[in-house]
Amino acid sequence: MFMTDLQTATTEIEATDDRSPTDFFEAFSDERRQHVLEYLSDYGIATLDELTTRVASREESPAEEQQIGISLVHNHLPKLEETDIIAYDPDHKTIELVADPTELAPYLALATGRDSGARGR
Repeated sequence: MFMTDLQTATTEIEATDDRSPTDFFEAFSDERRQHVLEYLSDYGIATLDELTTRVASREESPAEEQQIGISLVHNHLPKLEETDIIAYDPDHKTIELVADPTELAPYLALATGRDSGARGR
């Protein structure tokens, strides 16, 4: 089953000119980024406060929300923005998914065990 999901993910992403499978695997390599992308795949756009609260609620040993917000702004959001998966507007503190959620679905399923068919944008 894992190999089939991996093959599906790789096949689907090969058609994308500006992102490689490595970009997606790196994006999903961190649990906080997984939570961010899971939320954005469902809702499309979020405020920094919404994402911070979501990440804090999903972590087994949640850090202080302020620390999570700082790590999102200075580490995780820039990584996702570099690969054109999200757009972050620091003035309005909004984060928007710019990648196609169906493109992310196989990677999200691999990283989180989430059913790749379940999308509720």
